[in-house]
Amino acid sequence: MYMKKMFFVTALALSLGVTAANAQEQSTKTDNLAEEITNEATLAKAAGPEGMWVRRKKGQDVRVSFKDGAMYCTIINRTKKSGKPKKDFEMCHGMMAEGDAWKGKKMKHPEMPKFMTFKGTVTVEGDVLKIKGCAGICDSEKWDRAKPAESAKIEEMKSE
Repeated sequence: MYMKKMFFVTALALSLGVTAANAQEQSTKTDNLAEEITNEATLAKAAGPEGMWVRRKKGQDVRVSFKDGAMYCTIINRTKKSGKPKKDFEMCHGMMAEGDAWKGKKMKHPEMPKFMTFKGTVTVEGDVLKIKGCAGICDSEKWDRAKPAESAKIEEMKSE
């Protein structure tokens, strides 16, 4: 395979009027860039869902945490129309891992009556968390991972 690649690189270099050394250097840079991109994607996936997120629809802060292997998604820093603080709202209610997703049957939605529960699924792709709940009809949202500085500020506000 290496010989085949070198032959191709050399032939290409000769046809383009560049040296084989320059062509090999470009090939190495391309290989390194592809490896770097793969490593970044792997790190983002390995980061998983734990941490702070921002709901796109409402701009609300959400803390995703785990207890005994179960996932909890808590909307924090909510306020009433009057500006007074509202109680934190738990959406995921102990979803469990199933393959690359977390699933559960006790999901809640902050804009729905408290007695309603939904069958929910959460997946993470890099810095985007996708959450979907169904009870006859389905609704879904995308959340963005909060940047480290934003996460620290949110946690600081929560502890006050």
